[in-house]
Amino acid sequence: MTLRVVSNSTPLIALARIRRFQLLRELFGEINIPLAVYDEVVNAGKGRAGVIEVESADWIHYHQVSNSDLVAFLRISLDAGEAEAIALASVSCCVTITVMLRILKTPLMNYWHKGSD
Repeated sequence: MTLRVVSNSTPLIALARIRRFQLLRELFGEINIPLAVYDEVVNAGKGRAGVIEVESADWIHYHQVSNSDLVAFLRISLDAGEAEAIALASVSCCVTITVMLRILKTPLMNYWHKGSD
């Protein structure tokens, strides 16, 4: 079974900012994002890190979230992108990148340090 990964905007923007955006493709192959994340990064983020990367990445797939009740509940304490990412992951049997980054913390740190030599 292929691991399906969902991202919120933070990993996309952060990795674009440090010019390591392709690391997402290297680690996960494809990324799924809800439309709220696309809107946060591309539309609301015009002129900032991540816009060009997300717009041009053919390995990032955009999805409309169907579970509006879950999104509304999560919006009590999360922003739209985070809420939709969790909702998308919950119905798609996906894992969010935030969780994956915690699991991969040591390998990622080794990669970044090796890449900066």
